[in-house]
Amino acid sequence: MKWNNVQTPSAFLRGVTLVELMVVVSIAAILLSVSIPSLKSMNANNTASRLINELKLDIGFARSQAISLSTTIQIIPINGSWSNGWRVLQGATELRSRGSTSNPIADSGVISSTDYNSGTPITFDNRGRAQSTGSLTLHVPYCSGNKVFKLSINQIGQLIQQESACP
Repeated sequence: MKWNNVQTPSAFLRGVTLVELMVVVSIAAILLSVSIPSLKSMNANNTASRLINELKLDIGFARSQAISLSTTIQIIPINGSWSNGWRVLQGATELRSRGSTSNPIADSGVISSTDYNSGTPITFDNRGRAQSTGSLTLHVPYCSGNKVFKLSINQIGQLIQQESACP
């Protein structure tokens, strides 16, 4: 049996023209330029959610440890800045920490408080009550929606979260 060489029509062998390629590249560039601001906002919102959850988790941990161990537990900002991170302390013993001065958990000013600082840390007594009331504010630049958070701690040690719109 002999096979014949089949010739394919030249229409099937055509490539992509330069004009067609330029149209596709232009469409891709337009789509990318439209989506980048949305990605920036989405990243900021994810960062805000992660930070507020970590902060709430560690405040709850500190209060729980104060009750369980029947002792005083403190949460202090690292090097005076909440954006650097914080340490959970039982006296001089560190129970947990997040961040450091060399590897901060957020940009400067993202987490702030006028009530709590190194001199006035968040402190829970052996019954889980806060020694002083106050709040922390978390605002990540370029966020969208209700992603500015305020965490308030009342005298009984209850954590109250408020959300407000991003500017």
